[in-house]
Amino acid sequence: MLDQSWPKSSVPLKNVEIILTRAKHQIESTAQHFEALGAEVIRASTIGIEEPPPPEDSIYQRGTWMIPKVGLGRMLWRFDWVIFTSVNAVKYADKAWRKCGLKGALRYRPKNVDTHKIRAIRVACIGESTQSALNRLGVQVDLIPSVYHAEGLIDAFDREILDNKRILIPRALVARELLPKALRVRGADVWITPLYQTTSNMLSVEVKRQMIQPLEPGKKRALLFTSDSTLNRLLEQLTPPEIECLKRICKVFVIGPVIKRSVLREGFKVSIVAEPHTIKALIESVINFFQQEEA
Repeated sequence: MLDQSWPKSSVPLKNVEIILTRAKHQIESTAQHFEALGAEVIRASTIGIEEPPPPEDSIYQRGTWMIPKVGLGRMLWRFDWVIFTSVNAVKYADKAWRKCGLKGALRYRPKNVDTHKIRAIRVACIGESTQSALNRLGVQVDLIPSVYHAEGLIDAFDREILDNKRILIPRALVARELLPKALRVRGADVWITPLYQTTSNMLSVEVKRQMIQPLEPGKKRALLFTSDSTLNRLLEQLTPPEIECLKRICKVFVIGPVIKRSVLREGFKVSIVAEPHTIKALIESVINFFQQEEA
């Protein structure tokens, strides 16, 4: 639950317009949170989620260290670790397991295989939301970093012996390669299963107009980014003058240090980085920022 220490008779964001760029399937719950706080929400979802390419696609050749999602269930017994970096990865992994007819997939044991060849699977993840999603599926998490990004998980693995360990990372087709590369350097055999891919969601002319229209007297506008994808797909759809307008009139809030670096690189100023790096903390940071401005 969000901190509701503000006066019950008021709404802390009544003069604030919030531009949300999250994925289409995630944006509504966040929008409703902000609307309950009095904000006017501009739903500017810049990304969508789709199925990955078919298994016969060339990206799945062995040299790319990728396993098609059809192998996610039946090959689990070969791995020592499975790493989930997002709620989407958990969601689509569960979908893939169900399609294979597997229940309790992380406890899957094949028939006609010597017991000594079956590895005891451990689970690592990034973020409280990802852990909660796994727990709801009955999966216990063995390792979670205190800092919710890939760098934090790499540091958490410092305490583990990774030589000759096999690690599977179910994830998006295109993602940062920092984590698998770092684990391979430490001796692990890392494989990736692409479960979904991020696509562009086209913004309407009306949404673009709302984003860059002049502020009314007493109004403020906030622009929120939760991933590099949301930033990149937004910039692809705007003209340079429109981007400069956003930079001039919007306060920018980001969910963590990775997206902060990207936003700064594009010339935006960042007002707040959520701490911890969660949607809940991001919403709280917006509330606190504008309350302090009003004080």
